[in-house]
Amino acid sequence: MKKFIMSLRSGSPPETDIPDGSPTLDITGTKIVSSGIGLQDWHGRTAVQVLTGGIVVLVYRVGSAHPVNDNGELHIRFSNDYGANWTDANKFLDGSSVTNFPWRPSVYPSYQGPGEPWILQAPNGDILVFGWRIDYGVEGGGTYMSRSTDGGKTFNEGQKITVNSLPGDCSQDSNYMTNDHFILNNVIYISCWNNDGLGSISTLIKSEDNGATWDFVSKITDNDIDTDIANYEAGLCYVGNNKIITMMRNGSNNGTLYKISTDMGQTWGALSDVTSWGVTARHRFQQRSRLKQKSNWWLDPVIITAIFTHPTPGSSQPRRNGIQISKDFGVTFPYVLNLDIAYEDGGYNDLFYNPITDEYVCMAYRGLLTDADIVQYNFKIIWS
Repeated sequence: MKKFIMSLRSGSPPETDIPDGSPTLDITGTKIVSSGIGLQDWHGRTAVQVLTGGIVVLVYRVGSAHPVNDNGELHIRFSNDYGANWTDANKFLDGSSVTNFPWRPSVYPSYQGPGEPWILQAPNGDILVFGWRIDYGVEGGGTYMSRSTDGGKTFNEGQKITVNSLPGDCSQDSNYMTNDHFILNNVIYISCWNNDGLGSISTLIKSEDNGATWDFVSKITDNDIDTDIANYEAGLCYVGNNKIITMMRNGSNNGTLYKISTDMGQTWGALSDVTSWGVTARHRFQQRSRLKQKSNWWLDPVIITAIFTHPTPGSSQPRRNGIQISKDFGVTFPYVLNLDIAYEDGGYNDLFYNPITDEYVCMAYRGLLTDADIVQYNFKIIWS
């Protein structure tokens, strides 16, 4: 097994075959990973990272309810067998407590909390965890980031990120860096949501120094141009030749939007309505080969996107966890496949690959606005 895992990380070539037919899901297992206790009943908004060496790290938000921040905090778990087993909350693989988890920086006032997390492994191997500081609909505080230099045993408390050259209509206090990311040529590109008080702006930010500093690249959406549709939570997918695609939901939960950049995110084309592909939200993109940690993963035409759908267009509830698939480098995403039934609350899914069982794994949440659980779906994609 160790030799197989190492082979995935030693530059094996990408998958470039285009599957025949249409996909269906063979869901091989579903289990609850974390559920509410006492006042901490709402567990949701997952993000995962497979570290070099095969350890999987899961972070998620815990609180009393979806829209309540005053008692929210981030939790962390680890797995050394690709999700077959997870550590207890905020414990490392050796059973020791993870320093500074549960995560809630001491500078947060009582009425603000981490709205949601993001996690990535920087090119130098450090683990970076991001979290909002916010009181929904009242007051924002921007994004805070914690760093681990020892594989996740300890994190620093977390400091506020300041983005260099951020435009004046994108406040540092309303810039939330938890949407999606990719790393190319040792540069981290991350999608952010910003609210200038007049509407939503999605931004592209990058770091060339492992997250020590962050620089503004562009507005993915711009209120001066995209004035007819509110939009947010833009996913990012690099597909080669300096081309990046993005998908996002509109503010009314009534459709799906799409944009393309052909110059590494410096500029973006027109905003397109792709609701015909499905009313989908919170897009997190992964090529097959990126999930399997192969080299040149952008040469893989098959993109698997973690999403949730809005079964009732125009309403944020209910939600249904699923995935969306393209087999043409993201030119179209015609395949929306459900992982579960609809729940009042859910979504904010993330994906990884299990080389032991040759399965994909989706981490998500489902339940009520006041009581939700972290759920794990193991599945295979069958083409026929």
